[in-house]
Amino acid sequence: MFSQDGILDTSFGIEGYIQTDITGDHDMISSAIVQDDGKILIGGNSGLSSGNFYTLARYLPNGALDSSFGSDGIFLGDGIIDYERFFDFEFIDNNDFLVLGPTSTYTTFSLTKFFEDGTVDLSFGTGGSTYIEVPEGTIKKMMVVENGKILLVGTSYINDALYIEMRRFLEDGAVDVTYGDNGYKRTLVAANEDELVNIEFFEGHFYLFMKMASPTNSFARIAKVDLEGNLDMSFGVSGAIVQYFVPGPLRILGHVTEDGILLARTSNLCLSGQQRTLHRFLFDGTVDQGFGNKGSIPIEGVHFFPNKIMVQPNGRYLLSGNTSECFETHFYTVKRYFSNGAIDTSFANDGTYYTDVFDGKDTVLLNDGSLLGVGWSHWFNNDIDFVLTKLLNNPLGVADQEKGAISVYPNPATGIFTVSSQTNHFEYAVFDSSGRLISEGNLSEKSSKIDLTSVQNGIYFLKIENRVIKLVKQ
Repeated sequence: MFSQDGILDTSFGIEGYIQTDITGDHDMISSAIVQDDGKILIGGNSGLSSGNFYTLARYLPNGALDSSFGSDGIFLGDGIIDYERFFDFEFIDNNDFLVLGPTSTYTTFSLTKFFEDGTVDLSFGTGGSTYIEVPEGTIKKMMVVENGKILLVGTSYINDALYIEMRRFLEDGAVDVTYGDNGYKRTLVAANEDELVNIEFFEGHFYLFMKMASPTNSFARIAKVDLEGNLDMSFGVSGAIVQYFVPGPLRILGHVTEDGILLARTSNLCLSGQQRTLHRFLFDGTVDQGFGNKGSIPIEGVHFFPNKIMVQPNGRYLLSGNTSECFETHFYTVKRYFSNGAIDTSFANDGTYYTDVFDGKDTVLLNDGSLLGVGWSHWFNNDIDFVLTKLLNNPLGVADQEKGAISVYPNPATGIFTVSSQTNHFEYAVFDSSGRLISEGNLSEKSSKIDLTSVQNGIYFLKIENRVIKLVKQ
């Protein structure tokens, strides 16, 4: 049985969705991470009469709350940490984990250690947490390095200059005084007050994606730094690259893959004419001229705002985020692209999955290759609750169409499709969008025909070896 990528897994929760009401007020997911055993750990915040408090929840692979975690699957912060958003998770030994996020002041950041069952490790730091003061900056990334030491990465703006901020702690949460200047290092990047958006780690280096937006000057800056806080001077100009855009509102998002460095550019506002593009750079910081049109492609969707970029094992790019109705409501959306920048029309509806059920915040690949989208329900549907959804997805078995080994024409067609290949004698199967087998057989010539004249008009999927090609009969 073959099922189309990008459709709801209706065996998950209730018809593909899980909705969890924790406090009866507002419960909002910030991020998700998947354990090796398939359990899903969620971080977010919940509203109580006394304010917002951090919340953890853990779900089994089938979407049920894990009763072995916290209190019936939920850990509600009790003041040990008082912050609204998680920035990062990191697993350590035996599924114990660390949580990094800002306190309510957003100038102090908290690093907290939890045991696998959702209880705080009170031996870590002071009562389970270590607090980091960054008065003029932010911390957004952590990594466990040698001997269990914990490296935190962010930026600071001091005396009209932008610095990369790195702090290192011992396994017990104490400052590692052997690192830099009493546990921290600062590296000068530029004389600008850039906003840090996200940080990615790839092959021994951190890539920091930053932006500056104003009516007269808007750009993205990408800096590359090693674990010791040293800029890679072979990258771009003095360790950073700058991509200029039309002045005005700007949103960016970055990701690093084996193909290169991806940078998504959108706008903060739902204004007509706002450009949305995906750019790719080589590892020396130059534009990848082989990607799309001289290094960039348009991101389709007038009001689509990605908040995460992922790359599947087969090289496909996933952009997940929201489509805005330009008031207060956002709708979870996922788009999939080939690695050359072409939209992957075999995913969901011509390359795009969209739902008006919830506001999406994060997307992760589950251990079976499926996609998990998380966020919160809309305020106009009573209380705001945690929402999880699961989309069918096969990140390994679908080879890129753009490689050109097999082509189909005409497509769309009225019923007769010609399959052209560099080889002959291979099996094929055609499925409808529900996964039902429509036709199968052998193609014995380098140019063979598949007859679908007897089936109704619609979308079908031709599976040949490890390739899947979308067919449109009209």
